[in-house]
This record gives sequence, structure tokens and C-alpha cells, in this order.
Amino acid sequence: MPMIRVAALGFLAERPMHAYEMYQLALKRGEDRVVNVSPGSLYRAVYALEDRGYAAEFETFREGPRPERTTFEITQAGREAYERELQHMVEVPAEEYPEYILAISGMHALAADVVHEAVTRRNRHLAAEIEAIDEATGEADERGVPEMYVLHRQFRRHMICAEIDWNEQLLARLGARDIPWHDDRSPEERARNGPASPHVGTRSGRRREAAGDASGRRFRSDNVPVPPDETAVARGTLDRASHERRVSGVAIGEDKREPETNSADATRDWTAELEERAQREKAARAWLRSMARTPDAEPTN
Repeated sequence: MPMIRVAALGFLAERPMHAYEMYQLALKRGEDRVVNVSPGSLYRAVYALEDRGYAAEFETFREGPRPERTTFEITQAGREAYERELQHMVEVPAEEYPEYILAISGMHALAADVVHEAVTRRNRHLAAEIEAIDEATGEADERGVPEMYVLHRQFRRHMICAEIDWNEQLLARLGARDIPWHDDRSPEERARNGPASPHVGTRSGRRREAAGDASGRRFRSDNVPVPPDETAVARGTLDRASHERRVSGVAIGEDKREPETNSADATRDWTAELEERAQREKAARAWLRSMARTPDAEPTN
């Protein structure tokens, strides 16, 4: 059931009311931060509940020059549906799509200082929201509102505090440069060692760079796969699946060449080599496409 309908059933479970009264009550209680409500969405939700037999007209009245308003009440079927929906929502974690998590997954596209400033400002907004929650909770306490009616505020406050704590840890790590961000090497290092790999500057990358892998190979800094010679596949010395894995980048070729010491020459060499590898990969992919269009041939010796 859509969240807006669950919210409308919750209001009707308290007492009969019309949709605009639900909207005003949601704003007063701060429940507009829990579900996206508007007068129009609540009107549509109430009429949808009526169509399903979960709500029914209670009375129609007019206040002064205002248009007539229809008050609805919850039916027995609606109350049972509301209780079932609440129990399900409590028991089963829903797949939610928070905006901030999406932003975190893409913040690597921003500069580190931009991320630092944005997260700092976010924490200020979150701190202000905590103050608003505390103020509303204090007012509810003064009015003698039972705690069971404000548990959602306690939960919201706890979640905000947890987010602020995580953000503070992120800010500290960014400030200490504990998280490598983009390629922060000097121009001389980039010219000497070539394009950065995903491991440059990371702890695992430094371990690999110092020790190599178990087979004694050095990890190339460009991370570009080199397709095997096409004749090797035709002769049956390399199966097509292995060839496809290598072309797609699963298998990384070896490069035991020592880096050039001259910065300008090294840059030119790396550029030429990358272009050559791109051409080889293009040719290998074209060969794979041609093989896919023809029946497999027996390997020839």
C-alpha cells in the first residue's frame, strides 16, 4: 500500500476528518518529514481508500463562505488493513532509496575540498534539525503527550546523530588525506610512472607496488589489458573464453619494462603504447565478432 494511503488511514484511525484537516495535522506534528504529504495527495488517497472500502463518508458540512467539505471515517475493513500494513512495515525492512546514499556513491566525481565543504554544510543542517526535534519533543512533554506518540521523533533523532557521526569521520579522513582522491601525485610522478591505476595511493596499492603479486609480476600502472595474439586463438593454444576475458579486462597482461627516467620521453612512450594497445584491442574485438558470426572451426596445428 502506498505510504500516503497508510498515513491517511492512520489519521482516520484517530477520528473522522477531512483531507485538508489531515494535512494541517501532519504539518503540526512534523509528519511531513516522514511522508510526502500535500492537500491534493491526501484527497486522492482518501478517495482511493473509499473505493477499496477502507474509508466511508461520515458527513458533509460547510464553514462560512468556504466550499463544502466531506469528512471521512475509517471502516472495520480499513482498520484491519491498517493494522496488517503497520505490522508488515515493522517486521520487514523495506527497500528504500535515500538520496544521500546516491550522492555518496557518486561524490568521487567531485574534488575532495568540494566534498569536505558540502559535508560540513550538511552537518550544520542536520544539527539544526536535531534542535527542531528537541524543541517539538519538549513541547509535547509540556502538553503531556504520551511517549508512544512521539517515538518516531526519537528514532529520527537517533538516525540523524548516527549520520552526523559518520560524516565527521569522513571529514577527518579527508582532512588527513587518508582517502586517496583522484590522482594527487605530483606532475613529475605522473610523468615518470604513467597513468594512475585504481590502487595508486591506497594502502593495498602501496603493498602491491612494494611486493608485487604472488607470481612475482609487477602491477602495471595503466591497468590496460593487452589482447593475446589472434593466431594463438586460431591455433587452439588459447580458448575463446580466455580470450574474451582478457579483452574485457579480467586478465591483466604483464609489463616488466622499467619506467623511463626522462619525463618528456616517458610521457610520449606511454601515449604511443596506449594508442598501440587500443588498436590491438580493437582488432581483437573485431576478430571475436567475426568468429561469433561463423561456426566454430576445429583447431589447426
